[in-house]
Amino acid sequence: MNVLVIGGAGYIGTHVVKAMLNAEHEVTVFDNLSSGQLGNLFPEALFVPGDIRHQDDIQAVFARGFDACIHLAACKSVGESMQSPEKYSINNISGTINILNAACAWNCPNIVFSSSAAIFGTPRYVPIDENHPPNPESYYGFTKLEIEQMLKWYDITKKLKFAALRYFNAVGYDPDGDIIGLERNPENLLPIIMEVASGWRKELQIFGNDYDTRDGTCIRDYVHVTDLADAHVKALEYISKKRKA
Repeated sequence: MNVLVIGGAGYIGTHVVKAMLNAEHEVTVFDNLSSGQLGNLFPEALFVPGDIRHQDDIQAVFARGFDACIHLAACKSVGESMQSPEKYSINNISGTINILNAACAWNCPNIVFSSSAAIFGTPRYVPIDENHPPNPESYYGFTKLEIEQMLKWYDITKKLKFAALRYFNAVGYDPDGDIIGLERNPENLLPIIMEVASGWRKELQIFGNDYDTRDGTCIRDYVHVTDLADAHVKALEYISKKRKA
C-alpha cells in the first residue's frame, strides 16, 4: 500500500516508518519536526514538511493519493495538557479533524490512530481489555478518547475504516541501529531517566507514594517501540483486509 505516516519523524513514528518499509509498503512522511529529526528519516521514504493544524498543508499532502495513513501527530504530555488545554484542543482535536476531512476528500480509506491507555484512567480491573470503560483523568487522555469517537462516526458516515492502538509507555530503540537520533524534550519516563543519568537533566520528579502497591510506588507498563511499530503494520493490514472481505 501507499501509506502516509503523519508524525513519521518522531520517536515512535520513525520506527513505524521502518516497519512499513520492511513490509514493502510505499511510505511518505509528513511532520512539522517539532520533536522529530531529519536525521532519522529513511531515504526510501518521501518527506513532506507540514503541520496538521494547517488545512492547506494537510490537504496538499493527501492530494498525492494514499491507500492509508498512520496518525501519530499529537501533543502528549499529561501534565502540560492540564495546564494548556487550548494547545491540546488545537493540535490533537482540530488537527485530527483536518486529517479526517482531508482523508475523506482525497479518498484515503484506512487510518491507524496512535491512541493511548490514558483514555482508561485508573483501572477498574487488570489486566485492562478492550471492554474496559474509558474514564480519562487528564485532558490529554480526553483528546485521545474524543478522537476515537470521531473516528467511529467517520467510519459510520464516510466508511473510513480505522484501528486505534491504546498502548502504554513506549521504550527502547531500533535493535538494528538504523535509528539513533534522540527525541527532543521527551515526556516518557525512560528517556527522562537516561537524561538524568547522563547529566543532561538536573532531576527526575516522582509523583505519589501512596499507590496500592507493596512499597507505595507506582507500577508502569511498557512496550518496546519495535513491537509497537509492528503492531501498527499489522493493524493497517488487518483493517485493509476487512475492507476487502
